[in-house]
Amino acid sequence: MNSILNYDFYNNEMQKGLSDKLFFMKNEDILKNVRTIMDYGCADGALIQEMSALYPSINFVGFDLDEEMVRQANLRKIDKAYFFDNFEKAKKKMDVDAILCSSVIHEVYSYGTKESIDLFWNNLNNGNHDYIIIRDMSMSKDDPANETLDMKMLNNVLKYGDSNQVREFENIWGRFRTTSDIIHFLFKYRYTDNWKREVEENYFPVFNEDYDKLIDMSKFEKIYHEHYLLPYQKEIILKDFNVEIKSKTHVKMIFKRR
Repeated sequence: MNSILNYDFYNNEMQKGLSDKLFFMKNEDILKNVRTIMDYGCADGALIQEMSALYPSINFVGFDLDEEMVRQANLRKIDKAYFFDNFEKAKKKMDVDAILCSSVIHEVYSYGTKESIDLFWNNLNNGNHDYIIIRDMSMSKDDPANETLDMKMLNNVLKYGDSNQVREFENIWGRFRTTSDIIHFLFKYRYTDNWKREVEENYFPVFNEDYDKLIDMSKFEKIYHEHYLLPYQKEIILKDFNVEIKSKTHVKMIFKRR
């Protein structure tokens, strides 16, 4: 795994979608029943800080494998929030009502082994928590972008994109064969300071339709599901490359224990 070279840039990029990441706090079921939330893959604690300011009655536990991220999160000194780089220690701190996975699942697949990926889903499916909240990048199996190649989009990427980035992306992921390959690149190119890390990540490891197989639906029911294109991504790609993304690329879901 390539390390994060510029934590400030990385964390600032993550914070741009904070309002979208807080979608679940508008859910009446969550507001009524949740008193402690674990942010699984909490990074520097920015999302917890935002939630804590808006909902001071809720307790938070942050978990992240990156010790530097946990250090930065602790520096925030957020009231009623605790941060750990060990999952077992994190869940023992207090009873967790909901586990939040925001922009973390693609990293689990990018950097994990089969065993650690299985452990991740085991952590979500088992335990005493009543809610699983997911927000991440995800495309549909039946999206035409998986089978076709938009030549205008490809030509504009080659015209306006950084040739070194294009070459390094293709060295890892192969030549652009489909529109979804191009979308994958277009979601990465802005991470210039941490490019070596980002270019190797698989942004779309789980199809939208497959979450119902990964979450144990005998234990949980889905009470919210939205598959959509993040407006910020659409706008900045249109501005930089003069192409319009039409695919749905993000998913937001809430699962509740039956």
